[in-house]
Amino acid sequence: MLLMTFDTEESRDKLSYLYKTFRRPLLRAISRFVSDSHLAEDIVEQAFIVADKHLEKLDVNNPSATYGYLWRIVDSQYKDYFRRTRREPSLDEIMETNEETGSDFGEGNPLEEIIRMERIDIVREALSELPESERRVLELYFVSEMKYHEIGELLKIPTSSVGVKIMRAKEHLKRILVRKGLTE
Repeated sequence: MLLMTFDTEESRDKLSYLYKTFRRPLLRAISRFVSDSHLAEDIVEQAFIVADKHLEKLDVNNPSATYGYLWRIVDSQYKDYFRRTRREPSLDEIMETNEETGSDFGEGNPLEEIIRMERIDIVREALSELPESERRVLELYFVSEMKYHEIGELLKIPTSSVGVKIMRAKEHLKRILVRKGLTE
């Protein structure tokens, strides 16, 4: 739990409400990218510390917009963390992990692990090539698991347009992945 000091009781109550309401959904979303549960928790906690500085921008009466705003902070914290600490595991580290799990083939196979990591990197790179609007709609739908009407409300577009935007973004992403040789 966050331990913080607040300027006003209203600030404390607002952040407390946000924390109770959005902590778990944000943890679920970031856990798709971060396998270490402690790191995921740290990223979400740090996001709430940042959110405290911008409480006036958060409207508790508009949960979709609030969640979207908090998710952007979590996403930013995640990217900052990996920008600061990014390093690829060595083949020795992969082999050690493989030995610890006691498997020689299958999920723990070092070659398969390297291929899996390369594919993840290619998908991340492809996502970064998408225009911001397309990347955002895919993140909201697939990562944040928002419903069409929530995405529409957050992006201020008709709900009927959300599905079309998701479809077009997926098609664009697929073209990029085909160009990179990841899919046909």
